[in-house]
Amino acid sequence: MSTHVVNEFHAKPGRGATSSRCSSSSRPRAGGRPGCEAISIRRNQDDPDNLIGDTRWATRQHYDDYLAWRTQNGYTAHFDQMLSEPMLIRYFDEIPFGPEPGAVTCQICFCRVASESAADAIANVRRKRGVDHLDRL
Repeated sequence: MSTHVVNEFHAKPGRGATSSRCSSSSRPRAGGRPGCEAISIRRNQDDPDNLIGDTRWATRQHYDDYLAWRTQNGYTAHFDQMLSEPMLIRYFDEIPFGPEPGAVTCQICFCRVASESAADAIANVRRKRGVDHLDRL
């Protein structure tokens, strides 16, 4: 499963536009690095000097290798000069959202359950108790 890396940047006052141009111009270099799956740069609507780099990598090691490569080439030091505080790097795992394989939908409240027999058992209990959702059992 991919690793999502969020880099948060706080540019020096008034330098958000320069920082975003600098970040955007690096996209082709980053996108060509091994393991890079996606890159986007986002600007805070309430604070234009606050940006995030939202990236997806095949593994955390791929991102760490990319960051080491950027640091060795001097880009990280150059970019850090535009920031009012150190860049914050956070690593996230994706949590799958949606039906699990083999799950079925309860016909009373439309919740997802692990199997048809579980859905039938829950539906029978609900019918007997006159409730329309598991939370009310």
